[in-house]
Amino acid sequence: MAGSIRPTFISNMQKFPFIKRQIFTSPKGVSQIYPGYKWRFAEPETPTACKLGDPPKDCPGFDPRLRGWFMGTASTSKSIIIILDVSSSMGAYHRLENAIYATRSVINYLTEKDYVGIVLFNAGAFTCKKQTEFLLKATAQNKKTLIDCIENMMPFGSTNFEAAFNETFNLFDRSEEIASSTCDRVVLFLTDGTITKGANPIPLIRKRNIEYQAKIFGFSLGSVADTEIPKRIACENRGLWSVIEDKRIQDLTTSMGSYYEYLSARYEERDATWIGPFGDVTGLGNVVTVSTSCSTSKGRFLGVALAAISARFIENSTEFKERAQRFTCPKKIPDEYLQMLRIEEGKSCNYCGYCMDEESSTSMWITIGTSTGVLLLVSFLLLLTSFWLCRKIYVRRKKWKMRKNMVNTLRYSNSWMDLTTSKRRLEKVRLPSKLGGEELELNNDYSSFRNI
Repeated sequence: MAGSIRPTFISNMQKFPFIKRQIFTSPKGVSQIYPGYKWRFAEPETPTACKLGDPPKDCPGFDPRLRGWFMGTASTSKSIIIILDVSSSMGAYHRLENAIYATRSVINYLTEKDYVGIVLFNAGAFTCKKQTEFLLKATAQNKKTLIDCIENMMPFGSTNFEAAFNETFNLFDRSEEIASSTCDRVVLFLTDGTITKGANPIPLIRKRNIEYQAKIFGFSLGSVADTEIPKRIACENRGLWSVIEDKRIQDLTTSMGSYYEYLSARYEERDATWIGPFGDVTGLGNVVTVSTSCSTSKGRFLGVALAAISARFIENSTEFKERAQRFTCPKKIPDEYLQMLRIEEGKSCNYCGYCMDEESSTSMWITIGTSTGVLLLVSFLLLLTSFWLCRKIYVRRKKWKMRKNMVNTLRYSNSWMDLTTSKRRLEKVRLPSKLGGEELELNNDYSSFRNI
């Protein structure tokens, strides 16, 4: 990546001296920064302030994906609800601890154009007291409130999927005005168990999700987790599903980030995102950033490219303010891209295929059978036609060769019989007018030659 981007970075700064820094960051966190600078690491408990000084303060670990410019550019506005299983089985293999850590990462990735809520469930379902009855705008304070709510959660009780989704849609109902103002509605469903109380939630989801069309992502944790219901829920609601084994439970954070990549997929070009002015943590002073998302021709999200410029270039600029506030929801994410992500999950190239009902499945097989039959018939006809043409060409060539040989090998001694028996083949052959110095004439019935 560095080899292909660096010349562009250098060229940009030569053409536009007011550019102070350029960055490209992928969804995996791999970054290229130009010009580079030394980042001073510190322990997690070190204050987050990072400034140049004498002596300079230590800096926390730097993850560009948690910066506002990346999060604001990579995805659209969304209303997101995280359903977290806190039943007693989540106490095994540090599942709840890892689930809380992954949930914290998801919340930290949100921006102020997003709204978020958490639904906790065991035998019943409930929300955090500090969350109130509505989705919260993802401000720094509200994100801290939600994270504090789940930090010290203890696992207990049985498992009730139905109650969890019922409370989720109740939360959407109470926040209807908020949810309708965002581009996407997303549900992340984490569980490690099977239903021990309540009914299968699928009929409930089919009924209540008609209004919101929320994309539901399922995550089955551990070896005893229900895989069929979370997978089917995801498949029927334009989502993705993952199973996380206990020995790889730390991978949950990465898996939960799959929703982020999905929402970042766009085919059409998008306007650049302007953010600022704000104080740069590396000592550039007040800057404004302009960033844009990078995608393949098929819509796959590659990362975010950013340029930081001095804030004095846009002071009192009404155009900048208009561009900073400009935002439109992108088009619907194509089904082809969703299927590609499902294949990449590695479970099966068609792990959502079973979600079709019996009628749809029958129709699908009829369509496949009909299409296959038509293709076979067309192929057979093409093969037959090709064989007929080849045979016709072969026969014509053979006939012409026989005619040519017959004329070339004609002898005086047996010419009468040959010409008589092969008259149809020699109708268009020009015969010599003289033979042995004597003129020849062919009778009208082509039966014999006679001397003139």
